[in-house]
Amino acid sequence: MVLDQLHTFFTACELMDLPFDNPFALFTKLDNILQHPDKFRLDGKPADLNEYRFLPMGVLLLYACYGNDLFALSDAARDAHFSTLWQQPSLRYIEDELDRLGIKQTICRLVARTERRDIYRLYPELIQFNENNAYFSLSNGTLPLQDVACSVKMPDVFVRDLYHLFLSYYAVDHSGTCSISANAKLPAAAQKVAVYMEGLLKLRDLERDALKDTVKDADMLSKHVKKLLSLAETYQCLLYSMPCCSVWSYSELGKFYVQAYGDEPNYSDRLRSKKAQYTALANLANVISPFPKKQFDGLVERLYQLLHSYADNPIFHFFDTAYKQIAVFPAFRRIAPAYFWRLFVQHAAPLYNHKKYLVSRSTKTADFSLKPFVQEGFPDMQSAERKSNSRVERQCRLYKELVKYFEENGKTVIPGVDMAEEIELSVSLHFLQKHMLANFDIYTDTGITGATLSNEVPLYRLFKPLYDALTSMDGELWKQMPYSASSSATIEQADKFYCKERSDTDALKFLRESKGQPPIERKKNLTLEQCWSFVDAALIAKDGSLTGRINTYIAEHKELSEYAEQSEEKRKILHWTIYRMALERCAYSLSRSLMEQFMQIFDKWSGEQNLENLWTVFFEEHKETFVWNTIADKIRFGPVQMYGRILCKIDLPATQLPAPQEVAKDCGMVLLGGENADSYAEYIAELEQNHVLAMYRLKTSDGDWSEKGTKAALLAKQSGFSGVVLPTYTLYKELVQDTDDAESIHLKLWAQYYMQYTAVIRGIRAECGNAFAMIGEVECRDGEPATLNALNVISFWLAQDGADAVIVRYDGSLTGQVVNHIAALAGRLAVPLFLQSETMALEQERDLLAETAIFGYAQPLPIS
Repeated sequence: MVLDQLHTFFTACELMDLPFDNPFALFTKLDNILQHPDKFRLDGKPADLNEYRFLPMGVLLLYACYGNDLFALSDAARDAHFSTLWQQPSLRYIEDELDRLGIKQTICRLVARTERRDIYRLYPELIQFNENNAYFSLSNGTLPLQDVACSVKMPDVFVRDLYHLFLSYYAVDHSGTCSISANAKLPAAAQKVAVYMEGLLKLRDLERDALKDTVKDADMLSKHVKKLLSLAETYQCLLYSMPCCSVWSYSELGKFYVQAYGDEPNYSDRLRSKKAQYTALANLANVISPFPKKQFDGLVERLYQLLHSYADNPIFHFFDTAYKQIAVFPAFRRIAPAYFWRLFVQHAAPLYNHKKYLVSRSTKTADFSLKPFVQEGFPDMQSAERKSNSRVERQCRLYKELVKYFEENGKTVIPGVDMAEEIELSVSLHFLQKHMLANFDIYTDTGITGATLSNEVPLYRLFKPLYDALTSMDGELWKQMPYSASSSATIEQADKFYCKERSDTDALKFLRESKGQPPIERKKNLTLEQCWSFVDAALIAKDGSLTGRINTYIAEHKELSEYAEQSEEKRKILHWTIYRMALERCAYSLSRSLMEQFMQIFDKWSGEQNLENLWTVFFEEHKETFVWNTIADKIRFGPVQMYGRILCKIDLPATQLPAPQEVAKDCGMVLLGGENADSYAEYIAELEQNHVLAMYRLKTSDGDWSEKGTKAALLAKQSGFSGVVLPTYTLYKELVQDTDDAESIHLKLWAQYYMQYTAVIRGIRAECGNAFAMIGEVECRDGEPATLNALNVISFWLAQDGADAVIVRYDGSLTGQVVNHIAALAGRLAVPLFLQSETMALEQERDLLAETAIFGYAQPLPIS
């Protein structure tokens, strides 16, 4: 498989005319192609990058698998025999050729890399990412407009709680000491803003009260005026500007209050001016006077205008507009946490300061539509400054609190709607990833389908393996600095100088500028342009000018030249240091650029064909690879190494077990169960003498199964077993339906899986260690498409949680469709797949080993 992938990697590079001598040469050109798609060539001819984007994606993902060791094989890759090794049937021939090429140790190192398994686990992530990316589409006309009519009124508790949550986030983000929560105790300034919003909601309540019954006479009008004056006294923030932020009082309410309590009220019998009307309304609080109908109607209208002035507040308008979107369109409800998260984070300052441009016609007006969620491309990646990590952490906490709010208050937000049921957590998380500036150190406890995980995973887990590889592309390349063979300084001396904790020389102080690693964007003494000049001379152009360029740079700066002139040794040490820093700086810059482009080509995913092409070409073993696979091969999975590809199941008491010599003729491992593990201790010792391993088959029981399962596994280890087989997860057509979507299938399967497997797998791994193997087993009772899809889900979960192999049991008729599905699953699974079927003939077993990624077979031990 590794040789197959290496062949694919170098072939893809040659097709795209990418040099593969070193990572900088390759990725500099690839980055240029991704940024200028019109320059893309395939086999020397212009081609559409969008059609063949799986090629650069596959090259990048294989680099994440194997790192800079790929470039150590660049010379061997040009050898005519190397390109055909992956097709050879003889392992001995392959080993001899690898020895001849001097790359056997490198290949063994590639085989052992754990990053390969991490990449294989990405396949279900890729599927989910693709589905989520197509959730909303600009082309299908499903995007709701921003301005909508909505008959549902926004509940007071909704805007009060969410604004309180936002204020707590804003306070923490601006050096506050409170926690981010809808119930947090706010700092004094933020609390005043919260009280202001509370006053607006009280004013809306007065308007609702006044609209219940038509105001028919002065007595009713007087009652409403008294309530308004009482509210104004309680919430004086509605009348006066607030010093804590730029929240201004409503001028009309303030004018009314002045006329009510001013020393010289402006009164006129004709009531044609606002001041006169305000005075007349205010007088009704003390003396109920009759008015002609026209004047009375004018006063009633003026009162309604005063009561409705809450709607002029930009923040109330902001929340009301957002509420209408989720109330009218289900699409908004599905991503409600991400929807409000984007509005809060993007408009934090104007939202806190009640800026009118948020809801007015301007270039800064908030966009309440879904367009920001579906427009192409990720945002620029986050700044490298250390302070950005804490900001992203606060943003993640805000998102989690939004999820928590909608889960706990889902039935009170919109009448007749349960938000907790309508929210698609996986899709919401997907858009959080797209809108949040990328920070690969942020972790989440939410899986790709929205389930809560027992162990947190990187939020950007789809991209993190590649990011980790790219950021370390400089690796040990500095030790291969051109023209260093005759240097008077050693690598050890250069490394010691570079790694000094204290910059106790002016030259090192000048180059470092700061202690932060990796080199960050504010570097000015050793600029990015100068770094690329050195890297280009050494690794890309290879024009022999590196030494001259570094000497010129040293001569231009007093701090460097004074140190270099002390001795030739110190000059060479300075050469090493400058070259090493240049590599690090360029690796940092190039990796960020590549990741931005990589995210965007993933973000433009349309249809499943590209995904299939990517996995088929780069990650599924081709048929020719398996021509040498036989049932008698010596194999290894997890910590287990065995002779043969057959696992035999034995369901007999310890006193009736067949002779170990007979067992060894049929298999290299037996799976025992039915009695306590310690009853097999002597038998296991006899099996080992015949080179047969044994694993213990766990069985579920009542009570705390996770604790009992862990104890049974520990007893099995003490009895000499090499590992355990987890209880069978059984799938059948009644369990899932063809009409179920991916999320529905997940929810139906997750409850049983979490209860029976998650805790026990974690417990066994903790108690028995990594040297004790675990095999998962899934029984598939029919070949319905929904059942086979569920088989994929369970198998991936077992592999992800730590199973070293998976047994797929299928006792029905092995149709071509079923075989192809299981074979495809074997090619995509991060661990070996053993197939068990009672209807399979020996000839078919041999053919499948030769033509697919199926690793071996499980079967009952034939008893003579």
